[in-house]
Amino acid sequence: MSRRRPFVAFILAVCAPFVLAPPGARAELVYPAIADYGSDGGGYPAGVPLPPRTLSLTIDDGPGDLSVALGDWLHARGIRATFFVVGTKIEARPDHAAIFDRWLEQGHRIANHSENHVRLDLDLAGAPDELRLVADRIAAFLPDGMHLFRPPFGRWRPEIFDALTVTDEFDAMMGAVKYEINAEDWNCFESGRSAAECADDYLALIAARPDENGIIIVHEHIENDQPTYHLEVIQALVEGVEAMPGAPFVWVPVDAVPGVSGGLTLDPAVAWSGDFGDAAGYAAPALAGSLRAGDLDGDGDDDVCAREPAGVVCALSDGSALGPATLWSASFSDAAGFGEERHALSLALGDLDGDGRADVCLRGAAGVLCEHSDGAGFVPSGHVLPDFSDAAGFGDAESRY
Repeated sequence: MSRRRPFVAFILAVCAPFVLAPPGARAELVYPAIADYGSDGGGYPAGVPLPPRTLSLTIDDGPGDLSVALGDWLHARGIRATFFVVGTKIEARPDHAAIFDRWLEQGHRIANHSENHVRLDLDLAGAPDELRLVADRIAAFLPDGMHLFRPPFGRWRPEIFDALTVTDEFDAMMGAVKYEINAEDWNCFESGRSAAECADDYLALIAARPDENGIIIVHEHIENDQPTYHLEVIQALVEGVEAMPGAPFVWVPVDAVPGVSGGLTLDPAVAWSGDFGDAAGYAAPALAGSLRAGDLDGDGDDDVCAREPAGVVCALSDGSALGPATLWSASFSDAAGFGEERHALSLALGDLDGDGRADVCLRGAAGVLCEHSDGAGFVPSGHVLPDFSDAAGFGDAESRY
């Protein structure tokens, strides 16, 4: 297989379905990524939209003085952002490694936004260096090998692609990553709009999209007289999305956009156990849905348990296969009242006593029953916590049990 295929295949997937629009075009485009020369972008990847009410937050032009606060605030909200960083900004931050490590610990992604934030289409000969220099700077902070890039100002043309594919150097790079939702937060500040007004502009663009989905672009800039302006825009934007009526929105990083694949692959699937197959009765939702993994014997390998009519059965892992599934507790059998799907599916494994072994809990009509693992079975306790019983209202709605 040619080493050039990954990059070429990706770009063709983005380019093939659309016609290039004239420079400065501002028409709304749905996912044909490179179809627009202008800074309003056009999406990514071509023809494969995010699901309805799914958003991806991308933040350009860091790292900077807002980096830590942005990462922390978004992490507290459960949002994994993609930070497109600039080489000269990295060079100017002696603490950039600490910032990047913090972002990675929080689940954010680091991506390439060129060395000097210049238009790549105006200096085709310099385009490779613009991406190469940042690639070297961020290589240690791409633990899964996925190297995404976004051209400055959203400017992307076939000539840039040609300049980058003269050799196979950039085969592992994925892009150009564009965007659908751009209220130009940088222009908001320059035109005197408040952070709240700018966030409202973004919310209006989201609401105007048929599926209220897409990739959002905002920036990490420091405005001298309002140093937290762009942080406030992002906070107001996220809080505004959370307040929009209807089904909750889902936030995903760019690597979760359909069609994006990283540099890592999985080994072929192999059978570890036949004891949990259809032939053993696991075609039934109440059995299949009860499968759980946890380290039952404290050896560092996760083992597998499920609830059957006779009770909870478990199979220990040796790191390469599962041993036979055996009955670890009859306390959770059909005869004991755990046969209903709403009870069977409540099976949970977790180390309750801190001994390094996962214990088991299930919710029955009378409440939650837990048993400790001794590494070879679950030890009956007979103690039921009634706080989560049907009588306490936990049998009334699926969202509670």
